[in-house]
Amino acid sequence: MDKRLFVKHAIRLIGVAWFIYIMIQIDLQSVFFFALSIDPIFTVILIALMIPILFLKGARWQVISRGLNLRLSTVEAVDALCLAQMTNLIVPGSLGDFVRVPYLTSRGNPTDQSILSLFIDATISVIVPYTVAVLAIIEIFNIPLEWDTIIIPAIWILGGYVVFKIIRSTIWPWFLEARIQKLNTGISGELLFTLRDNLKKIGKKRLAVSLLLSLGSWLFYTLQWFVLAYAMNLEITWFHLAISFSVVLMLTAIPITILGLGIREGVLIFMFGLVGIDTVRIISFSLILLSISFVPSAIGFISWAKDPIFEFDSISEQDKLTEDCTVEIKE
Repeated sequence: MDKRLFVKHAIRLIGVAWFIYIMIQIDLQSVFFFALSIDPIFTVILIALMIPILFLKGARWQVISRGLNLRLSTVEAVDALCLAQMTNLIVPGSLGDFVRVPYLTSRGNPTDQSILSLFIDATISVIVPYTVAVLAIIEIFNIPLEWDTIIIPAIWILGGYVVFKIIRSTIWPWFLEARIQKLNTGISGELLFTLRDNLKKIGKKRLAVSLLLSLGSWLFYTLQWFVLAYAMNLEITWFHLAISFSVVLMLTAIPITILGLGIREGVLIFMFGLVGIDTVRIISFSLILLSISFVPSAIGFISWAKDPIFEFDSISEQDKLTEDCTVEIKE
């Protein structure tokens, strides 16, 4: 096997290896005892909370897609999200989200605009949790928020923007014109050089609405975590759960594991350990969340079985999907 290919696949198993190591180190019988001891009513509530979460996420993507003149209903958006969740069972990080592109193109939407809608949706979806995660890291590691720690980075950002504007109006048109003409071809060029116009097409109102929908899905996710913590009698505040969820979401997007295995457990052991929760209960908490994530995956599989818009004959084809955003579309 090619060394580069071997390393690429090995990296994807880092989280899984860490997960196995954690599971070996703890009492699995106690883990499953705590996981199975919660009231079934709470299990129903936890699953039911997936409904508003999925519809808010679907509505967010649909709002963006409509701004780009793509044909996509909210129900179809939710269906595509479930397909993406199913795909994430076999690909690392959040790369399974790329299946939403063939979902759109199979309905007659242009590929470049479909990819752009996915890019904008992914960007908006991380604004709230990433902001919370950064603030949490600042708080946990006691990073001082004094004037110098705020003003100096701000000056660098402002200075960089000024330099960019100067280059953009002087050297850029003269030195890079030929290069730009070469780049401005294909999907990548179309996305790069029409992004600003497409954002204007979507409009500030739609972008603001999609951000509010993102905030709503984040709140329901944290509510789901709070219900589970209450069901397990964990002494933890909603605020700590919210920042823990945000950090988990930020780190599990890194393509070094599937389903967040290992990464989620490691983050929760650290974050929940700060408030004195033991490892057995933490792993039980994590496994329950993992089990709930299979619900949209199951829905996605049923949808794919009815309308298999793409096929994965091998892992290499899945790699191709994540690298060039294309899959085989069935007529």
